[in-house]
Amino acid sequence: MGTTSLRMDDKMKQPVRPEFLERGQEFWNAIVGKYDLSESEIALLIEACRTIDILDSLDQSIRAEGPTILTDAGRTAVNPAVAAANNARTTLRQLISALALPDDAGERVPGGYAMRGKTGAAARWSKSRRTASRAG
Repeated sequence: MGTTSLRMDDKMKQPVRPEFLERGQEFWNAIVGKYDLSESEIALLIEACRTIDILDSLDQSIRAEGPTILTDAGRTAVNPAVAAANNARTTLRQLISALALPDDAGERVPGGYAMRGKTGAAARWSKSRRTASRAG
């Protein structure tokens, strides 16, 4: 895959990415307008914006064709765009998590693994507290 050169907007000194579709461009503008990103973060953001645009295209396809399609053999099957959209959502979630952007309070938003770990730990502690209170 080739590298992407970034052009800087002279007024705002921010990278300009005009080739995104509407929601990809909106996400780009929201993030670039709020955060000072490194080159590696910009690369992640570019892929996130492209993935948002891919999701929008897949959504249009699913809306037009439906979640199921009729195969050449006359059978009903899941529209391949549904699986592609699920994969793109997973990719987008990973890209946004890798960006590690802080929330409005300035705290880093935990990724999926961290959230699952917190949930599991909370459940274990809750269970051990209930067991201890019954024994005590």
